[in-house]
Amino acid sequence: MLQHVMCLLGGSTRDERGATAIEYVLIAALMAAVVIAGIEIIGPGINTTFQNISDTITGANAAP
Repeated sequence: MLQHVMCLLGGSTRDERGATAIEYVLIAALMAAVVIAGIEIIGPGINTTFQNISDTITGANAAP
């Protein structure tokens, strides 16, 4: 109803829901790419840290 009235008054009633959905998908894809890149960069360092912790705990349990 409101769209019909806007058309009669000469207003533009463009439906931008599709464009907004595409924008949200692009933002989500960009965020996913950033997270994946961060994991790739930080991952080996975190793995080394956890391995050191594991070795320390294993060594502490083996000590008399």
